[in-house]
Amino acid sequence: MASASPQEQSECLLMALPAELRNEIYQYVLDGEAQKCRTRFKVRFTSKCHARRGRQEPALLNTSSAIRAEALPMFYALNKFELTFAITQLHDATEWVSILRQQCGNGPQGRGPLGGISLNITTCSWVHVASLLPLAEFAFEYALVLGQVKPPAGMVHLSKTVHDIAALGRKAKKQGKDLEWLKVRFEQVVGRHLDKKHAKTALAKDEARQELLAESLKLKEVEVLGGPVDDSPRQTRSMLSGSH
Repeated sequence: MASASPQEQSECLLMALPAELRNEIYQYVLDGEAQKCRTRFKVRFTSKCHARRGRQEPALLNTSSAIRAEALPMFYALNKFELTFAITQLHDATEWVSILRQQCGNGPQGRGPLGGISLNITTCSWVHVASLLPLAEFAFEYALVLGQVKPPAGMVHLSKTVHDIAALGRKAKKQGKDLEWLKVRFEQVVGRHLDKKHAKTALAKDEARQELLAESLKLKEVEVLGGPVDDSPRQTRSMLSGSH
C-alpha cells in the first residue's frame, strides 16, 4: 500500500487539530511570515516587521487547497497591502479587492477583507479627473482600513485634486452619508477643481495631446491596412511639431 507523502502527512496532522489551535498557528505563521511564494496580483505587501515586493505570499498558503481555503482570509486580514497602479488601472485594482471580499468575507466588523490598504497612483492626467468617482467610492467603501493615498509625484495641483477626491469618500463614510450623496458632492468638488485656471490650461493640453495620439494611431492603422500612406509620416511629424 502506498504511503502518504510528507506534505500529505503534515496536512493531515494540521487539519486534525482543533479549529481554535489551527487559527493560532495560522496567525503566528502568517503575520510576518518570511518565506515567499508567488501570488496572482502584483501588490506591495507590508507587515509590522518588514516589506516585500512583487507577486509574493506565504508558502503555507500553497501547501494544500484545504489549508489555503481556511488560512487565506486570515492572511489578508492580518496584513497591509499597497496597490500600485496607473489611474487607467483603477478598475482592476478595486475589482481585485472586491473579488477578495467575495472569496474571503468582509473581515472583522465589516472593515473589508484586507487588514490595511494604501494606494500608490503612478500616473494620472487632468482628463481622468471627471471620471474618478470610482476612487471616491472605493475610499468610501474601505474607509476603515484605507491608509495613505499617494497621487502621482511632481504634479502639485493634480495630486491635490486626486487626494481631495479620496478624502471626500472617507469623509462621507465618517459622516454616515450614502453613495448618492457622495456622487452629488463629487460632481461639486470636481467642478470646483476643474474650474480653476491652472486646471483649465492643463486639461486643454492633455486633451490636445490625446487627440494627437489618437490621430497618430489612426495613421498607423492606415499604414498597416495598406491604405494611402504617402503623406502620413510627414503629416504626423507636422502635427506633433505643432504641439510644442
